[in-house]
Amino acid sequence: MQIEFTSHIRMFNAWLWLTAYVLSVLALFGVACTVPTKVTVEEAREHALNRSIMCPVCPGESIDQSQNDLSVSMRQIVKEQIENGKSDQEIKEYFVKRYGVVVLLEPPTYGKGLIVWLVPPIGLLAAVLVLILALILMRRRGGDHMRADHDQKALSQEDRQRYMNLIKRYRHLRYLDLSGEKDSE
Repeated sequence: MQIEFTSHIRMFNAWLWLTAYVLSVLALFGVACTVPTKVTVEEAREHALNRSIMCPVCPGESIDQSQNDLSVSMRQIVKEQIENGKSDQEIKEYFVKRYGVVVLLEPPTYGKGLIVWLVPPIGLLAAVLVLILALILMRRRGGDHMRADHDQKALSQEDRQRYMNLIKRYRHLRYLDLSGEKDSE
């Protein structure tokens, strides 16, 4: 009787520890999934600008992504200029004057930058139109033209037999070459 009672206590302790563990994990998830603190308008602007300005040293990375010293300095400049009341356009122009238009991750939508925005959709449209035109022309030419060629290219029974004999001879020669035997013909 004593042995059964001890095993029940052990099982109860195991369930108690398991329940405590599950509750503590759920509490940690609850704390981890809380709503983050509110982001101010200036912080949101700063983050958006940092994502739209490219690091001059790191190819293809924004200053938001890059850990280069220059990017860190550029992020600080963005923060200071926002605090000084500069607009997003003025901040971008500040960096364009120092590093050129290539510092912007999105090319401008005016001047030469407009070409970068217009060429891909125009090229895609042109490719689709060429494909459609090619399919229409292939369909028009395909019907009667293909049937006429097929009739002209049909082999006579004599030509077909000669062709089959050539294939058999070639296969026989290939077999002899692969087996190392010499052809006696």
